[in-house]
Amino acid sequence: MFSDYIARILVGAALCVVSCSLLPSCSISEDRSECPCFLVLDFSTLECSSLISQGFDSLRLELSDRNGFDKSECFALDSYVQEYCVSVPKTGVQVSVICAEEAYAYLDRKLQIPKGMDCPKVYMQTEWMETATDGVRRTVSLHKNWCNIELNMVHPELGSQGMQMVSLEGNICGYDFDGSLLEGPFYCLSRMNSDGIFRIKVPRQRDDSLRLKLYSRDLEELKTFPLGTCIIESGYDWTAEDLEDISVSLDFASSSIKVSTSKWKKTLNFDLKY
Repeated sequence: MFSDYIARILVGAALCVVSCSLLPSCSISEDRSECPCFLVLDFSTLECSSLISQGFDSLRLELSDRNGFDKSECFALDSYVQEYCVSVPKTGVQVSVICAEEAYAYLDRKLQIPKGMDCPKVYMQTEWMETATDGVRRTVSLHKNWCNIELNMVHPELGSQGMQMVSLEGNICGYDFDGSLLEGPFYCLSRMNSDGIFRIKVPRQRDDSLRLKLYSRDLEELKTFPLGTCIIESGYDWTAEDLEDISVSLDFASSSIKVSTSKWKKTLNFDLKY
């Protein structure tokens, strides 16, 4: 069934190439302002094997303009076309290619992070494209839109013996289909792993509002840290095309927080006492 669907897409792509010459109203000698623009998306550079190994299975394509044009497609990663052609209005169109984990609640073209969960993985390319010409071509390049935060407690015995869990709380709870951030409560509780490290994934942030809370095994709140402030003061860029992962060390002996990525590290002094 899916092979038939792909065949139809391939036929449609071929028709896109020749359709301009077949439409009487779009001949070279006549007014072409009402003719569509043929948008070609080139998927050939995507590393599908890498995406599949990360647990992704499909790509979602969303097209929309400001005048009621809407189109959605979903392609399986193991058998999608390398080029996709579609006719779109010449007034411009929002193009979004999304590769997201199924854990997202996808409703009304929004990727909503379920309450109590950390941020599922999502790669995106979003762009408003000017389509005033007969044809536009773009190469699809997906970008990492989540940040792995690894929390390491150094000398936790100087803090509280009962500390067993942490939570991250913030004000961004997902993405709209055009890549804009969804405002709403984000909350994720994490237990310490066997290696003594907490790991939580978060979405892009708009400000420094991320808060780290430490809890006892009985969920008694022990301490709150302005982690978002620490991350921004360290020089982290939440607007980068691909979000870097962050390692955070809370050193209870020196009352310091060290924020680092694969490229740099910075130590900030904060009151870590309970």
